[in-house]
Amino acid sequence: MKEIRKNFLDEIEKWNQELIDKSQKEKKKNQYREWGKLGGRPQKGKDKLSEKMMLSLTVEQKRKLDILSKSFGIKPQELLRNLISNTEPRDPERNKILLEYRTNFKRISNHFKSGVWTLSEKKKFTSELNAVILLIENNLKSKQ
Repeated sequence: MKEIRKNFLDEIEKWNQELIDKSQKEKKKNQYREWGKLGGRPQKGKDKLSEKMMLSLTVEQKRKLDILSKSFGIKPQELLRNLISNTEPRDPERNKILLEYRTNFKRISNHFKSGVWTLSEKKKFTSELNAVILLIENNLKSKQ
């Protein structure tokens, strides 16, 4: 009798666990459904490109526009938008250098956070790092 009762209790326990798992899956499914209603990627704000325009150029003007846009590494449309809004086109070489600097400084900071350094080494390295940062800032300001 005890064995039957034990098996019965085990079956009830399994059934209870299955119900809990099923309800958790259902909650997760509903949560994903809710997230889908919220949309995916956020929409752009005020700068949404809604107006279109046709532009006629001479062959020479088109060639100059293509050369200028290639020198900045952007599309001709983006170059014209930058000119209209009085924003300076990005410099691709400068951006590459800045991206490399950012990556290298992140690597340095990650290495710096590791427990390998002593306090005196950290102070020395911090002062050298600050000196290098000042040199970079001065060079960037002088090029602008």
